[in-house]
Amino acid sequence: MSENKGMKSKYLDQLQYDKKLDDSWFSFFLERSRFLFLLIAIIFIAGFISLRSLPLESSPEVQIWIWTVVTTLPWASPEIIEDLVTKKIEQQISKIKWIDTMTSTSRNSASIITVQFKSNVDIPTVMSELKDKADLAQKDLPTDANDSVVSEISLDDSPIWIFAIAWKYDGFKLYEYAKKIKDELEWNTLISEVQISGWDQTEYRIEYDPKKLESLWLNSDWVNKIISALNFTVPLWEMGVDKYTHTVTIDERYFDIQKLKDLIISKTWNTWIIYLKDVANVFEAPVKRTRISRLSSLWSVPENAATLWVVKKRWWSIVDLVSQWETALEKLKESSIIPKDIQITTILDQSERIKLDQHSLIRDWSITIFLVFMTLFLIIWIKEALVAWISAPLVFLVTFSVMAYAGQTLNFLSMFALILSLWLLVDDAIVVISAINQYKNTWKFTTRESALLVLRDYRNVLISTTLTVVWIFSAMLFMTWIMGKFIFSIPFIITVTLISSLLIALTINPALAVTFDGSGSQKKKSRFSRFFEKWFIKLDRIEIFYENILEKVLKSRKGSIKFLLVIFGVFILSLALPVTWILKNDFFPKTDQDLFFINVEAEPGVKLDVTSELVKPMEERLRKESEVQSFTTTIWTLSSMWAIGWGWSIWWNTASMTVNLVKKEYWRKESSISIAERLRNEFSKIKEIKVTVVELAWWPPAWADFQVQIAWDSFEVMDKISNDYKKILATIPWAINIDTSRKPVPLEFRFSFNSEKLALYDLTLPQVWLFLRNVIDWTKVTNVYKWTDDIAVKTIYNQESSDTLDKIKDLKIMNNRWQYVYLRDILDNKLDSSTSSILRIDQKRIVSVVASASKQTNWAQILAEFNKKTENYKLPSWYELLLGWANEENQKSVESLLVALVFWMFFIIATLVILFDSYKQSVLVLSTIPLSLIWVFVWLVIFGQPLSFPGLIWLVALFWIVVRNWIILFDKINANIKEWIEFKESIIDAVKTRLEPVFLTSICTVLWMIPLTVSNPTWTSLWLSIIFWLTVSTFFTLIVLPTLYFIFIKDRKLRT
Repeated sequence: MSENKGMKSKYLDQLQYDKKLDDSWFSFFLERSRFLFLLIAIIFIAGFISLRSLPLESSPEVQIWIWTVVTTLPWASPEIIEDLVTKKIEQQISKIKWIDTMTSTSRNSASIITVQFKSNVDIPTVMSELKDKADLAQKDLPTDANDSVVSEISLDDSPIWIFAIAWKYDGFKLYEYAKKIKDELEWNTLISEVQISGWDQTEYRIEYDPKKLESLWLNSDWVNKIISALNFTVPLWEMGVDKYTHTVTIDERYFDIQKLKDLIISKTWNTWIIYLKDVANVFEAPVKRTRISRLSSLWSVPENAATLWVVKKRWWSIVDLVSQWETALEKLKESSIIPKDIQITTILDQSERIKLDQHSLIRDWSITIFLVFMTLFLIIWIKEALVAWISAPLVFLVTFSVMAYAGQTLNFLSMFALILSLWLLVDDAIVVISAINQYKNTWKFTTRESALLVLRDYRNVLISTTLTVVWIFSAMLFMTWIMGKFIFSIPFIITVTLISSLLIALTINPALAVTFDGSGSQKKKSRFSRFFEKWFIKLDRIEIFYENILEKVLKSRKGSIKFLLVIFGVFILSLALPVTWILKNDFFPKTDQDLFFINVEAEPGVKLDVTSELVKPMEERLRKESEVQSFTTTIWTLSSMWAIGWGWSIWWNTASMTVNLVKKEYWRKESSISIAERLRNEFSKIKEIKVTVVELAWWPPAWADFQVQIAWDSFEVMDKISNDYKKILATIPWAINIDTSRKPVPLEFRFSFNSEKLALYDLTLPQVWLFLRNVIDWTKVTNVYKWTDDIAVKTIYNQESSDTLDKIKDLKIMNNRWQYVYLRDILDNKLDSSTSSILRIDQKRIVSVVASASKQTNWAQILAEFNKKTENYKLPSWYELLLGWANEENQKSVESLLVALVFWMFFIIATLVILFDSYKQSVLVLSTIPLSLIWVFVWLVIFGQPLSFPGLIWLVALFWIVVRNWIILFDKINANIKEWIEFKESIIDAVKTRLEPVFLTSICTVLWMIPLTVSNPTWTSLWLSIIFWLTVSTFFTLIVLPTLYFIFIKDRKLRT
């Protein structure tokens, strides 16, 4: 480039080459081109091998330190479970010292205790002690209680592939084909499990006729024992016959329904044989449906479906596994194991999202690298542009190698970090190459001499600026609990990228600059070179413009102070934006996803088939939605994570719909958030059912946006408080999906027995209990093993004799003296209130009220409005009230981050003090960071973006660019002053010298964001606000920083 008058630097005019640099370590790479290219080849080979070996995951594989202890006590009510099981196990588990939170749910027949341990505990030790405490509590439980099952909850246990099979088959055929697919997939050693839901399975049913049993002096309990006892096989002995030894066994098992009918259960006094078919109706039937699944694909009529959930083992690539499984399904069709025309519809395929993200990363990376190269080419010429450009793939490949060595995976967070670091990694190279170009263009030094001088002058400042940002990001490595482990890959990858970029900028980039320059000496400019200098981009006029502004601003201290006061005033006004809620705060915003869930809750006690009919109008509505690709309906369960928090309280009056949208990369125009909001408004008008539309958030699943817990022992008062709070939340227009952990259930019949009458009639309570259980519900007595199927044999009294309470009371039970007694003579009954489950947290009964925030607001506004409306609500003094919000556990992680940042701030200040040897300059550099929030807040408000966690990460990265510019600017001013350049002139000269790298960094960052802005509409507003903020911050760097230096720093202290 030409030696322009505007581009002259007094520092460079006075600079002389130091011959001692020829013997410095800087010259090692400059003089060994063969080693240089060998090193680059090694980086390329190792990087590509590492990239291919990195597992492709949907999310990071993290340990979340949560275990469950599940204990069952058949037929026990929630109150009995709480008293006899939950409390006793809690007492033992609470003695473990590493517990953070213990939550329990007592429901019918089961106790579920969830234990969350403190982070970074020794997992084998915790697992062992938890099992020991559960075993120790077992001796205090009722004898009928089953052994406790201790298991770990892991984010990796979520299915990575969910698909449904459907066609014009009945439930039995669907289950048969689903079972074949399950068996085939489970042959793969990388699969943890395959679950099937929504099928018809065979069972053998025996319906007793009470009159026939009575006429033959039989009772159901005795017959059940005979059925179980006669279904057996046992070896007797080995018998030798001639030369051979034969095994002798008795095998009386029955394998079909006919043999079961012909089972002899007794005989009469006149030797008449009584068969089972003489007293009961024996038949084959489908298992009682406890779940209904339907599938609609491409707007088709929903059909019965069997849904398969595939869970993989840890540390394996999702993309490779799903590809293998799809191939296995095609082979099953080709071999006619399953019909070729069977409809297989994917509901969730996490590998597809990974492949799309990977494609977007490669595409955006390619476009960005091209734009950056063209920018550098137009400003600093082709050789220098090529040297700076090549640093990007080198840094990425080094990062891939370190990721593979550290056991990291490629997931959506690591890809997020790679995209984030895409423009960070070229900044060091731009600084070095731009400086070499400036030194060389003085025509005083060769390229080699320029490179050595730049390494000497910029070495310390580049190391300091990189360490400053490494300290900031490395603080995120010390975040605790789930969030800390979940986002570990972000600071890890960025830290590795920054250090790699620094090392490459100080070694490979200068060596390549010298190598590409040929002999390393300045040559006479060619005609072609002069052509590009004339017509390509030059910064002379911009430099003159900035020089004139600085001359005016620095004309007097009084004028400079006025200028800074204006900036400070605008800063104070910008701080009012988040305080006054003009700038919203949504730490983990909902994002545009390819699916969402619809939870349906009908009236308590509604039967399964009734719930199924209530959901059908919603299915018809979804079929009319053009951007819904498919949906599945499951009657029996809830998809919301709230059900997990409340202990799996699942009833037949609940249903879940998984809505799979057309991929946004294809032709879908409307966001999932907008579609969900529209459907939420429509379905809220349905009176017979309660509909909750649940969208996916950017972060791991949370409890709810807002949560309030009432703790005490009395449900009566807690229910009143929770209902009052629900009504208050309903008056807040931004609160949606309001719900409570106390689910209403129908009144229950409570039977009681007169102990005197039981003794009088020679009956015991267990006898009566077994009899009633067999009358009212199916009782499993044995299993029939037919090929690979395990068929249950169940008994019950026929429907005609037990469909009303009066008929049940008219039944007769045989006592110990073989006499029949009417149940009504010993039985009393009444209607009483019931509860679905009892929730406890840290051994206290809890009732929770939760709500979600609409897209117009966030949890903080709901919390503030709730506090305002409940200000005069009189709560009993002995009740404990706990308020919570979205991702409260993640909030604890953020608090740990803030603590870590305080400590790392000392490292940052220490780094700057070592560089500047000045407290004042170090504080000045750091104090300007809050001032740049002016433009952050303003642009976020203009573009309607909330202040969120991903946005904060981007802003921290942008602070890095701005801060490093400030540090290098201060360092350059100090260098000028030490060369005895006049104080004011030193400041102006430093700004002129730094103009080109600052401009290049800013323009390259803006160009880098253009592909992201176009390709990802979700982040468009954030990208645009950052682009404008970066543009303004460039002005801030080149005007405000020099003004601060001019006012607060005295030049005489730097000349010693």
